Amino acid sequence: MKCMIRTQLAILIVFLGLPLVSGQEFTAGSGSGAAGGTVNITATLNNNGEGPVQGWSYGMCHDSAIASVSLIHEEQSAGVDFNQTSIYVDGWTQGVVISFTGQNPIEPGAPGFTMASADYTIDAAALPM
Repeated sequence: MKCMIRTQLAILIVFLGLPLVSGQEFTAGSGSGAAGGTVNITATLNNNGEGPVQGWSYGMCHDSAIASVSLIHEEQSAGVDFNQTSIYVDGWTQGVVISFTGQNPIEPGAPGFTMASADYTIDAAALPM
């Protein structure tokens, strides 16, 4: 029991002592449209961090009483080794691996990488907010 506690404590100390790579910034655009219309929302990555970005996974949600996602565009994510997008009733997700062999990452200082965008169809009965 003592050995297990010491091992767990040692692992915790090692992980707490590691510097965290930060500075990557995810932003989601905004838009507006008339009831029954469409609007495109863009997901963007700014790599202001200390290291390259090899991939990502995120989800975006919305109120399903107001809009639905009709199409996801790969944007600058086209041509990567793995790109999985999924549409749900109340949102969408994207998971990307740029290269399984580590080629062509998004380097530090790279601004405005368009990860994907989605077309939203606004419900015809939606009321102005």
